[in-house]
Amino acid sequence: MPAPADLATDQSLDNEQLYRRYLAEKARRLQAEEALRETEEELARLARISSMGEFAASLAHEVSQPLAAIVLQAEVGLMSLQSQNTERVRDALQLIRHAGATAADVVRSIRGMSCRTNPEPTTFDLDEALREVLRMLRAEFHKHGIEVHDALSLNGHQLCADRVQLQQVMMNLVLNAIEAMKDVHTRPRQLHVRSVLADIAGTVRISVEDNGVGVPAKLAERLYHPLFSTKPGGTGLGLAICRTIVQAHNGRIWSTSRQPHGAAFHISLKGHPG
Repeated sequence: MPAPADLATDQSLDNEQLYRRYLAEKARRLQAEEALRETEEELARLARISSMGEFAASLAHEVSQPLAAIVLQAEVGLMSLQSQNTERVRDALQLIRHAGATAADVVRSIRGMSCRTNPEPTTFDLDEALREVLRMLRAEFHKHGIEVHDALSLNGHQLCADRVQLQQVMMNLVLNAIEAMKDVHTRPRQLHVRSVLADIAGTVRISVEDNGVGVPAKLAERLYHPLFSTKPGGTGLGLAICRTIVQAHNGRIWSTSRQPHGAAFHISLKGHPG
């Protein structure tokens, strides 16, 4: 049998080895925890950068629309000055003022969405809000030779929603329709804008219809994915923003094909009877 002194020595060596393994394991754990913390910090930083990029891209996309309206109306105003058509100059200036206010409202709206804040609802005449968008884009319609058919039929029906955000949706859909008709040369370019009460509960449905190139069925759902676009040079943000806004209002957005040509985009929003 080993002597007691030998047993004590072996026990001491075993304890020392266990202690060293413990220290080594603790060091590895601390190192792993530090690496995990650094990774989490880096991911958070990248997430912030990504969010800032999305915010900047969304802002550039949305603000470009009212800014383009300002430029077009300024051109109309200058041409009207040459012909001394003061009434048309006055109309152009009013539209410029409205487009400038819209750009400021859009900045606030996009900032609110980036901060995940809720829409700011007010009660307003939905048809009048939609007609404001059509008036602001009047120069675009003239520039591209588009016939606009106003079939807004809510007759003063009031909707409680974020007016600015719904006008953003409308402007995106109408500009997409204009884009879809740019290559149409063998038939009149026609845009139909409709609004109806869909049921007795007060649900409203808005439709923007064109007779352009249409949307392939297999791409219909992907249209709403961020950064996906069927247009050369498109950002793929417009419809993604539209869906975000509509869903924030507990609504629905979808598209259908028109026969024989074109596409229709529909929005359904819950309202109140009467």
